[in-house]
Amino acid sequence: MNISEGMSGQIRGWRRWARQLAVCCLALGLLLSTLPAAAAVVDFTVLSVNDFHGSLMASGKNPGIARLATFFSQQRNQNPGGVLLLAGGDMMQGSMESNLVYGASVIDAMNYVRFDGMVLGNHEFDWGIDRLRQRAAEARFPFLAANVVEKAGGQVMDFTQPYHIYDVNGVRVAVIGLTTLETVQTTHPKNVVSLDFLSPAATAGLYVPLVRQQGADVVVLLCHMGGEQTGEGGVSGEIADLALNVDGVDLIISGHSHTVLNGRLNGVPAV
Repeated sequence: MNISEGMSGQIRGWRRWARQLAVCCLALGLLLSTLPAAAAVVDFTVLSVNDFHGSLMASGKNPGIARLATFFSQQRNQNPGGVLLLAGGDMMQGSMESNLVYGASVIDAMNYVRFDGMVLGNHEFDWGIDRLRQRAAEARFPFLAANVVEKAGGQVMDFTQPYHIYDVNGVRVAVIGLTTLETVQTTHPKNVVSLDFLSPAATAGLYVPLVRQQGADVVVLLCHMGGEQTGEGGVSGEIADLALNVDGVDLIISGHSHTVLNGRLNGVPAV
């Protein structure tokens, strides 16, 4: 082999090596493009108010809507776009300024302070379904009630949703609404004669996988269901019975029993 042949062979070898390097770089680029980006930590806040009972004016233990609005504003300023404000039911019935207008004043106030969603409480039914439908039409947030269905057809009421998925600073947060089975005894029976109240645990068991399939990163059960604090971090009652029979949940928000709850249920934070 002469020098020119040797140089030619060496050049061809470099070209083959260059082609192999290019293929390796392309393969590496494709591999890197398929790897998930490093997970970023996203801080967001879930605020909840339950059993407000029309207390628009401050009195006694009730802070009133003005003080609440100030607090909500402060929270939003601290984390713009990262606050989810939820209502745990029984928001309207209970005061003269609300009862005289069948809860319309409370919905106005909730719109003003920008609630994101509300589960139906037992006392939401006290003025009948037609009044409740009117309030839902005025609200700029969804009424949630996954386990409250029409006896005729078995579907949720036409002015409610079983769940809603929110984008909170890029995190998809699914909120499923569940209403206490005690509603049939704690409002006038005629108000709910056309409705069935399904098992909260069975209902949640259907919807939790569904919202996960729809891309929910976080699942919240927003429940108008009561419970009691039992020692350090323990919770008992209807809300505990629910939690012990549902998996795949990240947060449980309760109401109805007018008690302070701050514990864990089935390993899940419950308030």
